[in-house]
Amino acid sequence: MNFRALVAVACLVVPSISAQTPPCIGLNDATNTASTAVSFVSTNGSSNRRAWRYTPSTTVTVASGTLYTNTVATASTSYHMSLEIWSDDPTTSKPLQRLVGTTWSLKNPVIGQRWQGGNFDNTVTMNAGTTYWICWIEPGGSTVAQQSTATATFTTNAATSTTLAGATWTVATTLSAPKVRLYCNKLEGVTLLNIGDGCAGSNGSVGTLFAQTETQNGNTNFTLEGFGFVPNAPAILVIGFTSAFSPINIGTPGCNLYSDFAFIIEGATTGTGDWRSPTYAGHVKYQLPIPLDPALVGLYVTAQLGVIDTALTTGVPVVMSNGISLLIW
Repeated sequence: MNFRALVAVACLVVPSISAQTPPCIGLNDATNTASTAVSFVSTNGSSNRRAWRYTPSTTVTVASGTLYTNTVATASTSYHMSLEIWSDDPTTSKPLQRLVGTTWSLKNPVIGQRWQGGNFDNTVTMNAGTTYWICWIEPGGSTVAQQSTATATFTTNAATSTTLAGATWTVATTLSAPKVRLYCNKLEGVTLLNIGDGCAGSNGSVGTLFAQTETQNGNTNFTLEGFGFVPNAPAILVIGFTSAFSPINIGTPGCNLYSDFAFIIEGATTGTGDWRSPTYAGHVKYQLPIPLDPALVGLYVTAQLGVIDTALTTGVPVVMSNGISLLIW
């Protein structure tokens, strides 16, 4: 996409945009001291899973999350990671059921360890005094997202499904402390904010749009990602420039358009694979390199993702993500 050609139609009134608000739950995140151990790359093609027990002291509703890790194996850069919240089985003291989660594309490994993650496919209220599990799923060849000995870890390599069907959580041989941040709002950036909420699809999840890279002038790695949609479905990315756009309902309850239609990027479909696949089910990625051009600084852009969902029984067979607004800086 050529951003320079679009400057002339950008809105002249640029609103103020601030950085990510602090996490409502931060575990071992005050420093960049992290494990340098590299996870095992499974020979049978399965993913690696680790889960850490956590009991919040206050009740919070979380909407997104990140963890501190890095992909070491070059072959894994086209794969995916997930961060999920699970309930606790009081009988076995192990993870019981997935509550919410997010999946994202792995970042380029040459930059080193860093925080990465995404928006959850729904919000979840974590009640004070109730035990939950923070689960990390990765394809292998990543630095382990933990800091030092602290809490019990459960792990399994047996499953390739987020339901863990047919798999058993087993007690890890060592204790560890995860480096995790959970946010009560969706992911934001230096100049990126969210607009409204997405709507639920036939799968019960709320599709979401987020970015892990900044909208800095010259950032050729800028990428928008969507997650939580039905797999193998056509998707379009809507791009606009109007800061005062009024939301419009598209005909499905709770599904609103938050961006004007300056143009769209169509033809992409959500994936059908798992973590060790370039196309994870329900995930879609748009690589939008920003050229190094001073004329682009201050350009205001909005974006939103729409996905066809033929199994919807109300309204039109389309679900919309949250909208996002961003400035190139």
